[in-house]
Amino acid sequence: MFNFFSLSVILIIASSFMTFLSSDELRKKLQTSLFFVAMGFLSSLALSVLSQNTVKTYELILKQPFNTVDFVFDPLSSIFIIVISVISFLGLLYTFGYLNHYKDKKRNKLHVFILHYFILSMLLVVTTQNALFFLLVWEMMSLSSFLLLNFESEKKEVMSAGIVYFIWMHVCVLFLIFAFAMASIHSHNSFSFNDFKTLMANDPASKTVLWLFFIGFAIKAGFFPFHSWLIKAHPAAPANVSGLMSGVMLKVAIYAILRMINIFPPQTLNFALTVLFVSLISALWGIIYSLIQKDIKKSLAYSSVENIGIIGIGIGIGLLGQFKSNSLVMFLGYSGALFHVINHSIYKTMLFFSSGNIYQFTHEKNINLLGGLIKPLFLTAPPALIACLAISALPPFSGFISELLIYVALFKGIISSTPEFSLIFISSIIVLSIVGVIALVSFTRFFSFIFLGNPRTNYSKKEKMDLLNIPLYAYATLLLLISFFPAFVLRFILKAVTSLTVVTEFQGLTEIINLLEKMSFYSIIFVLITLALFLLKKLLTIKQRIVYTKTWDCGFQAGTHKMQYNGSSYSSSFYELIQPLIRKKVNQDVLKEVFPEKINSKSLYHDIFETSFNKYVNPFLQKMLTLFTNFQSGNTQNYLLYGIIFLVIVFLYVTFIG
Repeated sequence: MFNFFSLSVILIIASSFMTFLSSDELRKKLQTSLFFVAMGFLSSLALSVLSQNTVKTYELILKQPFNTVDFVFDPLSSIFIIVISVISFLGLLYTFGYLNHYKDKKRNKLHVFILHYFILSMLLVVTTQNALFFLLVWEMMSLSSFLLLNFESEKKEVMSAGIVYFIWMHVCVLFLIFAFAMASIHSHNSFSFNDFKTLMANDPASKTVLWLFFIGFAIKAGFFPFHSWLIKAHPAAPANVSGLMSGVMLKVAIYAILRMINIFPPQTLNFALTVLFVSLISALWGIIYSLIQKDIKKSLAYSSVENIGIIGIGIGIGLLGQFKSNSLVMFLGYSGALFHVINHSIYKTMLFFSSGNIYQFTHEKNINLLGGLIKPLFLTAPPALIACLAISALPPFSGFISELLIYVALFKGIISSTPEFSLIFISSIIVLSIVGVIALVSFTRFFSFIFLGNPRTNYSKKEKMDLLNIPLYAYATLLLLISFFPAFVLRFILKAVTSLTVVTEFQGLTEIINLLEKMSFYSIIFVLITLALFLLKKLLTIKQRIVYTKTWDCGFQAGTHKMQYNGSSYSSSFYELIQPLIRKKVNQDVLKEVFPEKINSKSLYHDIFETSFNKYVNPFLQKMLTLFTNFQSGNTQNYLLYGIIFLVIVFLYVTFIG
C-alpha cells in the first residue's frame, strides 16, 4: 500500500543517492529539498495522530522469517518521530556547513550518505512493531553511527573511541537478542509486539524479558554504569554527529524503554525502584564529572548522562505512581520525562553544534585555553547562551518546565504516599536539587570561560551567517516557542502518556495546565517589558555621545588574560568537595631552577568507575579470553572439525528434540 510513510522512506533513500552528484551546489539543494519534504510528511503524519489521538498502521509484507512487518504511528512513537525529523533535518544542514572545513570531498560525501541511513534507521526503530525487523534497523543504527563517529579515523583517539563504542553496542544488542528470543518463544514463536503484549500478559517470563530489555536499552541510552562509551564517543566524533547522537539517538533508547514498559508492564516494585535509583545516580554522577572537565565536548557528554538520568527519574516516578495506582503522580512523572526528551534533544544539539563552531574557529577544545569569543563568534554566542540557560532549568525556559513537572510529581507523591514511599520521594527531591545547583554552576562555567573575559588569543576574523549558524537560530526559536507555550506541548505529551497506560483519566492535571498557561502569559509579558525598556533606553540615548573610558583601578594598569580565572580555577573548590569520587592525576615538570622560565603542568580527571573497571574487570576478561586462544590455532583441519561437530549437534537436536 503506497502512503506518505512509504514515500518519506523513498525520499530519504533518494536523497542519499544524490550524494554522488558531481556538482556540490546542486547536490546540497536536492538533498535539502528531498529531506525537507520527507521530514515534513513524517511530522505531519505524527501531528495528525497526536491531534486526533488515533493510531495509523502501515504494513510491509516480507518473506520468512519476517512475515508481516507493522509500522505504527501512535501517540508515543509520534512524539519521537517529530523530534527525530526536526532535529535531523537541521542537523543535515549543519553537516553541510561543518564539512566545508574538510577538503577530502570523497570522505565528505560518504559521511553524508551514511548520515541519511543513520537518520532513517532511527525513524524505523520508533515505528516498527516486529522484533526481527527491530533488531535489523537497530543494528543499522549502531553500525551507521559507528562509521560516522570514525570520520577522522586517522586519529588514534578516534579509532580507540570507535572500538569502545562498537563493543558496547554489541553487548547491548546481545541483551536485546536474548530478550526478543525469550519473548518470541513465550508468544508461540511470533515476532509481533502485539502478540508479545497479549500472549505474555500474565506470563512470569515477562519479568525477565523486561529486565533484559532495560539493561540493553540502558547501555544505549548511557545510564550509569554503562556510560563509559558515551564519554569516549562524543568527544571523538565530529560535532554534527555528536549533536545527533546525544540529541536524538539516546532518545531512541528512551523510546524503546517506554515501549517495552508498555508491552511488559512491571509486576513488581523492584523494577520501578531500580529505574529510579539508577537514574538518580546517573544524574548526579554525570553533572559532577561535567563540571570538572576541561574538554568542551567531554563536559557536554557527561551532561548528557545527567540529562538521561533526569529523564529516567521521570520514568521511575511514573512507574512508582503506576504501582501505587496514583494516576496523577504517574502522569506527571511520564509527562516530565517526555517533556525533557524534547527539551534535551534541542538544547544539547545546540550546545554540541556550538562546540563545533568554536572548534572550527579556534581549533581548540580546552576550556582553559579559550575566552573572549563573544566578539569574534558573535553569531554563535546568543543561541549558546539560550541553550545554557535552558539546560540549567532557569525560568522561563523550557528546561525549567520539564523539571517542574518532575518536582510536582515528587511533591504529590509525598502527600499521597505511606512514610516509606514518602522517604523515596524526599530523597529524590534532594538529589534532583543538588543536580540542578551543580548544573547551573557547570553551564555558568561553560559560557563564561568560553565567551566572556579577555581573549587568550588574538582573533582577527569574525564569523558570518551560514549553515553553521542558521540551524542554531532555528533550534533557539523552537526552544523559545516551547518555553512560551508549554501547555500546548504538554497536551500532546499527555496523549502519548495515555497510550502508555490503561488509565485514560488524569484528574488533577487541569490545575497544572492552568499553571503553565499563566506562566506562559507572564513570561511573554516579562519579555515584552524587557524589550520595551531596552528600546526606550535606545530612544533616550540616541542623540547622546557615549564615551568609553577605563574604570579607575588605583593606578594599576592590568587586565591581561593571564590574570583572569580559567575553568579549572572556577571548579577547584567544588573538586575539593567531591574528591573521593574522582581520580586525579597530575603530570608536571620537575623544578630544577629557582626561577624557571617555563614549566608544563597537566591535570587529568579519570572516571572512578572506568578506572575501577580497567583495574579489576579487564584483567579477568583477558584471562578468560586466553582460555579460548587454542581454538584459533590457524589449523584448517581443526576448523573443519569444528564444523562437523556443529553439524552433529544440530542433527541430534533435530532428530531427538524437534
